[in-house]
Amino acid sequence: RARRLLRLDRLVKIRAKDFKPGLKVPDLQKQKTKDLIEQLACPSQTLRLLTQKELLARGEEALPGLLKIMEGGDEVPRIQRVFALWTYKQIAKEKAAPALLKLAEKRADFRELALRAATDRKAELQGIPIEPFVKALKDSDPFVRGQAAVCLGRLGTPREQFTTGAENFNGPAPMPQGVAVANAKEIAAALCAVLGDEELQVRHLAMRALRAMQAWEACLTTAEKTPLLRDALPLSNQFALIALREIYVDAAADALTSLSQRANGALKAEVIKTMGRLAKKEDVWESKWWGTQPNTVGPFQKPAAWSSSEKLTKAVKSYLENADEAIVAAAIWGLSATRDASAASDLVKLAESGAPAIRTLALNALMTT
Repeated sequence: RARRLLRLDRLVKIRAKDFKPGLKVPDLQKQKTKDLIEQLACPSQTLRLLTQKELLARGEEALPGLLKIMEGGDEVPRIQRVFALWTYKQIAKEKAAPALLKLAEKRADFRELALRAATDRKAELQGIPIEPFVKALKDSDPFVRGQAAVCLGRLGTPREQFTTGAENFNGPAPMPQGVAVANAKEIAAALCAVLGDEELQVRHLAMRALRAMQAWEACLTTAEKTPLLRDALPLSNQFALIALREIYVDAAADALTSLSQRANGALKAEVIKTMGRLAKKEDVWESKWWGTQPNTVGPFQKPAAWSSSEKLTKAVKSYLENADEAIVAAAIWGLSATRDASAASDLVKLAESGAPAIRTLALNALMTT
């Protein structure tokens, strides 16, 4: 029977015999604005979305009522306040920032949402102060700290860098040199301060924001801080170096090379790894099929050279003859990250005559070149 129905191109609707429609959608255009705002608390997500669209169509006349709900007490249902918050933002645009930041200060349970909404639209960031977000980086809630890191990254990145299409597949483009961003140094310093946060999520989001800002100087200053123990690198130093792995700026490459010559112990090893990782970048995707995935090679799908690739690779190779095995191991790791065939002869020598641990690392690295 099912086959016959399909052949006849029929659509079959199946429902229980005692089914009763639970949602009756009123004529939204005939409702008063006040009633629409109250309707945002209804249990139906479909009706809430339809109501929100009608409020957006009415524009500024809905703002006073939405603001009242946003600033209301505990008697206001959470879902109603959330819908009011986002509807208010979409109508008021950049003028919504003061009310949103006030809500973030007053209500800890809505701080994350209010901060996000304040910086949600890329073209509506003008005039937003950074102080509430810097303060939120010290919040007891890790979700608030993470959201503050994202917001500061957006505030510290020039509009020219924001993209909205498939080009995002390749990650953020390098920040155009010479573009001034208000409070960029203060934002970068605040983000570097949470690279040692106890929550991995917060550290990761701060690192991504620093990459988007191309804040290599702040990252280098954090990475260069002398660790308390020679062989133990603090989280803040580690994540600062991880951020530098994808900041493709010639000055950053030169600064890392210089730091590798001055540093010692664990810091020196991690700097060498960073140099190796920075020596190549992901090639531009040409919108073509790339073959069967996933594969076991990495960190790049298709590594490509950039202006500092040659000097970084040369600097990493220079550490293959170091007396410290940890430094040699770091150099091998860095060369395996570049997947540069020119390093094959050096790796073969180590695979033949190096210490047992070094031979293993060299053989593994050869498999990726």
